[in-house]
Amino acid sequence: MNILEFGCGTGATAIYHAPHVQHIEAVDISENMLEIGRTKAREACIDNIIFTRATLTELNAESTIFDEVLWWAEGGGYIGHTSQIEPSSAPT
Repeated sequence: MNILEFGCGTGATAIYHAPHVQHIEAVDISENMLEIGRTKAREACIDNIIFTRATLTELNAESTIFDEVLWWAEGGGYIGHTSQIEPSSAPT
């Protein structure tokens, strides 16, 4: 299973899920938070997470198929199978 996580922060959720999935793309806008996540993953001997600095509109993930999307934002989040996401519901 491949997971895409937006708003990963320091990677706690990605690191928690990593042993149970094939790959996680963990995305955040803060390079400082991503560096903390990389360090935590390295210390936990987890190597199936890629930490990427990008906004929703900047992320270039067209060549990857994700099975699940985790989307964290101030005030809430979304966890769901990608088949439940309508292209017209994507933020602009």
